[in-house]
Amino acid sequence: MATRILDPDRFILAGTVIDWTAVGQLRNKAAAPIAEKRKVGPRVVQLRWMLDPHLGLPTQAFQVWQRGHATAPAPTPVSNVLAYQSFFGSLVYGWDAPLVFVSGTANVTGTAAVIAAYAGAPLFSALVGFVSLSAGPTNFSFSGPAILSLVVMGQATVANLLGIDGNNAANDPAWQPLEIVGLPVDPAQWNGVFGWAGKQGPNSSPMAPVAAALDRYRRGAPFFGWDDLIEAGRPAPTWLDADPNAIVNSAQLDMLDDLRTMIATVAPDNQAEFTVDRALALQGGGRTAATNFAPISTLMLGIVSDPLASLILGFGTAYTHAAVITPAAAIDPNVSPFDFMVTAHYEKGLTGNSAAVEYAAIICTPRAGFPPLPPANLAATLDGLAAPDVVDARWRALARIAWDLLPQSTPFRIASYADARYGIAPNTGTVPLMSRRKLDPFGALQPISATTSAVVTASTGQVQASDETYAVDPVSAPNTVRYGIAQQDIFGVWSRWMTADVAPAEPPVQDAKLLAARLDIVGPLPVPPASLCTATLTADISWDWTARRPNLLRLVGRLYPVAKPGVPLSDLSVPSGLATAFPGGAGTPFAITFAGADSGTVPGGATVVYVSSDGTQVQNAPVIVAGPRRYRIAITSISRRPAMSASPSGRKGRSSWRRSAPEASRRRRWSPAPPTRARRSPRSSTRTSSSPALPTRAASTGRG
Repeated sequence: MATRILDPDRFILAGTVIDWTAVGQLRNKAAAPIAEKRKVGPRVVQLRWMLDPHLGLPTQAFQVWQRGHATAPAPTPVSNVLAYQSFFGSLVYGWDAPLVFVSGTANVTGTAAVIAAYAGAPLFSALVGFVSLSAGPTNFSFSGPAILSLVVMGQATVANLLGIDGNNAANDPAWQPLEIVGLPVDPAQWNGVFGWAGKQGPNSSPMAPVAAALDRYRRGAPFFGWDDLIEAGRPAPTWLDADPNAIVNSAQLDMLDDLRTMIATVAPDNQAEFTVDRALALQGGGRTAATNFAPISTLMLGIVSDPLASLILGFGTAYTHAAVITPAAAIDPNVSPFDFMVTAHYEKGLTGNSAAVEYAAIICTPRAGFPPLPPANLAATLDGLAAPDVVDARWRALARIAWDLLPQSTPFRIASYADARYGIAPNTGTVPLMSRRKLDPFGALQPISATTSAVVTASTGQVQASDETYAVDPVSAPNTVRYGIAQQDIFGVWSRWMTADVAPAEPPVQDAKLLAARLDIVGPLPVPPASLCTATLTADISWDWTARRPNLLRLVGRLYPVAKPGVPLSDLSVPSGLATAFPGGAGTPFAITFAGADSGTVPGGATVVYVSSDGTQVQNAPVIVAGPRRYRIAITSISRRPAMSASPSGRKGRSSWRRSAPEASRRRRWSPAPPTRARRSPRSSTRTSSSPALPTRAASTGRG
């Protein structure tokens, strides 16, 4: 037998005891019927393991071992223990070599104290676990992949430290083979790929790999999922137990062929560099996108984020919690009386051409762990709005939900999260923001991986989710949208839901641009004593059809005398209509009515034509583009006094406001005060007057 190597930085094992009866009581659910149906106990020992992709997959399925903790070699005194005071005032105990099990006696002289175990430097490395102790002497113990220090918070001291060195424990002859656990392969397809075509399952009754995977699922799948209610009166998405056959079929369809090629052709220590190319179908049509990925990294991502996938894919298993047989377990029934070890065998070493080597990971006396904490400091942020995919459809809110990344007891403590959304204003039902599991006939939802990049972790310290699917309701301004997040640990236990709100609203309706305007005298000047002449108002107006079709565009304005060019209108209030006579009344608003059609209609005595975007070409038919469209309107029968009978300067001014109403909304808003232009009136019937272009912000009349 090859000497077993413990390297908790490359091969790690985690374990816990889950009492599904206690979990169910918190959710008003019964565990007994589920346990009876699955033929397991309600209290289960769960094991999960993971390896560094640079270590590579072994050349055969993993072997799970078991030994009675009471009959194993006794822990020995921890050597070279250094006790000192930390900068934070806590008492620290540290030693040289990592241990997989540590026990001791704490003497609490105050009212209470907490002892925490760390995998490396105290306070700054991975937390292995902690215990709260009351006054007086109390025995304690910790088990983990590596333990190098203890921190005592409170008035207490520690004595009688005993430990188990993992390297010595891995080669203990007391270990007994318990179960073979591996990928759910088809032996016919994997024949000749080292030892992967062999049987799996309990060593006492091995079976085909797929049958063994389904049996692990039966023993280890969670009894319950997330809470039924996100908050009072707000149901969460329905949690369904996933179909294990669908997980097997999905793995065989998407993953196992690439893994078989990798294991058969690439040495274990090079498997992290083995990549494959794939074409992925994009939403909305027959287009594809090329992608390149490493199969072993994809496998590791799946097992650390999905407790069900880890059981099916051979990186986890579970056993009914054994009867209490040790004094330590008699104190706490949620402590297993057994130690467990998982070994990974490499037939030709890590290089593929050397002696066999075997890596091992150990967990001593697994015990009930800490339930996953709900998301801390959950906040939702509105990052913006996405324009409708088609005209007059709703704008979509771009929301980002973020919460604190929990300190990791192991590299994979929090596996994944559930994400849901519902509307407060307007009131809408709960929408799951998770996809359905591939091939699952019942539509079970797939939790979202809680892994995040090192860059995001370093810069924000957060887990982040996004939602680009909420369609903003134009009736409510703003909408109130609530997001709910719950977290799942690697063993399938869920936290409570936490919520956060965003308040998206449709943007103000776009401005209708007034691109140019002119007032031209038509016909001869009046012969005194007549005092009125006729003019035509010509204006170019533009509307962008990308997001909204116009229902109507309104134009209002004033005619007024000015003493010299550039004198602004003193009355900047929005007029009630378009003045068509000077002197004269306010007139009525001039409207171009579209009602969602491409063509606009204008009142009698006016015309509208369609102009190219640069204003150089006139079209008889509408210019149909999903963007800006330009319209030229001509309003005749504008009456005005000639120069000598108007202002002493012989100048007139016109100020105009535009108001637009999109077809998808009836809200309106007038443009701000317009710029003003004035020109001297013509002195001959053979000349016309035209004002320069009047670029201005357009009216906004609603939401679009």
